[in-house]
Amino acid sequence: ANPVSILQRAYHEAMHAFFSNILAHSPDAKALLLRTFNTPAMHERMAAILKDSPDAVAALRADPEEAAAYGYQLWAAGLLTVGKTPQTFFEKVQRFLSKVFGMVRDSDKALAIMTSFHDGLSSARRVRR
Repeated sequence: ANPVSILQRAYHEAMHAFFSNILAHSPDAKALLLRTFNTPAMHERMAAILKDSPDAVAALRADPEEAAAYGYQLWAAGLLTVGKTPQTFFEKVQRFLSKVFGMVRDSDKALAIMTSFHDGLSSARRVRR
């Protein structure tokens, strides 16, 4: 089996566990992730990446939590961009001003949640080795 696809499947299932066990107690964070991955534009982006898996495309279109799980899976594998990390000086200034004025986009908040979750998974893997 392809190790990348096994790891992607693990990311997908980890997001389901995250929804069930942790986000069950944080409805705002759960709603934020569901909103981020359940827009027509995001569905189209994920469907294009998953074009060779029609069952996956059908599942993400039919179930909001599946869309979030596929979104995290693809993001963690480096196949999907969510939010944007500022690169240039002007992007960093814009990010700073957005935070100062409380105008942070949902996708940036979702990116922060996923990054924290992913970093926790990475830390757990390092500890077990």
